Amino acid sequence: TGSAESYLLKPNELPQGVYQIGQDIPAGTYDLFVTYGEGEIELSQYAGNRKYEGEHQFYHVGRKEKYQHPELVHLPCREGYTLKIKGNVVLKIVPSRPVQIRL
Repeated sequence: TGSAESYLLKPNELPQGVYQIGQDIPAGTYDLFVTYGEGEIELSQYAGNRKYEGEHQFYHVGRKEKYQHPELVHLPCREGYTLKIKGNVVLKIVPSRPVQIRL
């Protein structure tokens, strides 16, 4: 695989980096899809001293290995949380659709 720097980003795609929910990304529930590469994502809530305060989620993302997630569905991104994307992965982010069950 190449590097994410050579990948031409499309609208609503996120490369590696640190994103603040509520500043960089509006709070909400999102679906994330791997469009390129592989890596890790971490969604965390921090206290003022940067220690974990509450929820902490960690995922391996990609399409090569069985342990990697090619997509994450209904990921709650709350105000004040931090989303870290590591590796050469690029993720498409879209708002989740509400679940509709028809019986």
